[in-house]
Amino acid sequence: MTAPTPQQALHILSRHTHTSLLNCTSAAAEGDSLVLIGDGVHNGGNPPRGLTCYALQEDVATRKLPTPLAAAVKLIDYPEFVELCSLHQPVCSW
Repeated sequence: MTAPTPQQALHILSRHTHTSLLNCTSAAAEGDSLVLIGDGVHNGGNPPRGLTCYALQEDVATRKLPTPLAAAVKLIDYPEFVELCSLHQPVCSW
């Protein structure tokens, strides 16, 4: 995984509500990263532009969603998720 440039945030979206997605994308800056986890993986069909998007593969499989979610969403496992968290500052949960 390529290290982000300084001040790139990681946004973690765990809910499938319009408000959560709107709040997340409103706070995100171009070049930030977004990880969809839990019910948030339901947002993977139409990922926001300008963000690097990931989804936890286990959560996608648990919800029996079709893969790939979208061409712009990379499926990751838990070790990759942990690595993303350690590479970004700040980490914001929605």
